[in-house]
Amino acid sequence: MKAAKRLIIAVLGAMLVAGQAPLAAASTHTHRAEGIVQAIDTQAGKIKIEHGPIQSLDWPGMAMFFDVAHRGLLNGVKPGDKVTFELTRGKDGRFVISGIAPRP
Repeated sequence: MKAAKRLIIAVLGAMLVAGQAPLAAASTHTHRAEGIVQAIDTQAGKIKIEHGPIQSLDWPGMAMFFDVAHRGLLNGVKPGDKVTFELTRGKDGRFVISGIAPRP
């Protein structure tokens, strides 16, 4: 058991030295983008947004479904709305919407 703990600590240490933080540590970085809501699935907690390029992620503009951090974020949002939104990395490594607001 002690050998396994040492191995885990060694691997995590090597990741940090190499500049690869574990997923939990990576979840604090926020990316901001703008787009237009295409569809909402409140039961599944998903929203489809057609967004422009997200330079901080090196993503081109596209339309895609995102999970939301909590379903309350979908309150008051409807298809056709222009929005500004924030993305953070979830526990599973995928990006989720952590904030969304109407855009004038």
